[in-house]
Amino acid sequence: MGVVYAVLLAFVVVIAWQQFDDARKDADHEATVLTAMYRNADALEGAGPDARPAIRDYVRLVADREWDKMATFHRQDLAADRALGAVWTAFRAIEPRTKSDEAFYDQAVSSLNDATELRRERIATSGRELPTAMWGMLIIGGIISIGFTYFFGVSSFAAQALMVGALAALVGLVLSLILALDLPFTGSVGVGPDAMHDALREFTLISS
Repeated sequence: MGVVYAVLLAFVVVIAWQQFDDARKDADHEATVLTAMYRNADALEGAGPDARPAIRDYVRLVADREWDKMATFHRQDLAADRALGAVWTAFRAIEPRTKSDEAFYDQAVSSLNDATELRRERIATSGRELPTAMWGMLIIGGIISIGFTYFFGVSSFAAQALMVGALAALVGLVLSLILALDLPFTGSVGVGPDAMHDALREFTLISS
């Protein structure tokens, strides 16, 4: 019973960690895509409306407002929605005049499409968690595994208590780890908007 439960715990920990790591990588990728879009918009200066202020406003709203709302309520921020719409509007108004402008414009629009998809995936991922049935199986399995320790006859009560306590502590720690990783953007170990703040700082360097 202990081996079966240990394998189940290890499997769930690996899955939870992979989902958490994927969420972190996607958040970093989203910031990278937005930075590339900003660079392309910088190269398009003079070909139409400047899209850089709209990009900055959107990234700032994502970092300062949407991230907290996403972590708590697992949904997007309406102000960030409007800001993203403003970015699309700014790029629609740009009219490339040279082949160089066309190349930068195509790359910028491609990055904008990628950023939109990555945002949708980030928001969807923020609310994904283990099914209730899985949590029930983990908790009941832990209780059963700890209960089996009472079938081992130990002459010393202290040794019996130590065995039961150690196993209960181990199970509790692993379940706490799974809980911490379950919602990748929530809690003290959740993925934060650090990459977005880094992107904002890089925007300043690009524009200077």
